[in-house]
Amino acid sequence: MSTMLDGETLRKRLHYDAKTGVFTWKIWVNNRGYTIAGSVDPDGYRWIGVEGKRYPASRLAFLWMTGSFPENDCDHEDGNPSNDAWENLRDATVTQNLRNKRVQSNNKLGLKGVTEHEPGKYRARIKGNGKQIHLGVFNSAEEAHQAYIVAAKKYFGAFARG
Repeated sequence: MSTMLDGETLRKRLHYDAKTGVFTWKIWVNNRGYTIAGSVDPDGYRWIGVEGKRYPASRLAFLWMTGSFPENDCDHEDGNPSNDAWENLRDATVTQNLRNKRVQSNNKLGLKGVTEHEPGKYRARIKGNGKQIHLGVFNSAEEAHQAYIVAAKKYFGAFARG
């Protein structure tokens, strides 16, 4: 039966630099020194194996700094999954984390909340309070995106990302 990793065990095995977000092993490895712990997955998240289980580095940062894992998800405020600096991490619900997501790579316009309505017209929409909200149709993608940004600040607060 495995037990949940605790802060004391984590601190015995790894060092965490809260300013850079980098974890290093406290064990001198061959002639390479104290190596950076873990590996980065294709999405840019660092995973570290401790006591036979793999953890996202962001969650380990919470454990290191507070003595417990985040209550919910761990959100990277700047949207960069490789930036595990303490000031960039925050406890967030799944919904809050999704609100802070970057624009999807398959988004043809490269602008969150904006789709082409018809040639030369762009629709802005946002999902707030569980409902799709129509923000208007605009003459430019940039105008539609501005409407999305204003609405995102209103509905998402600190988790708004344009």
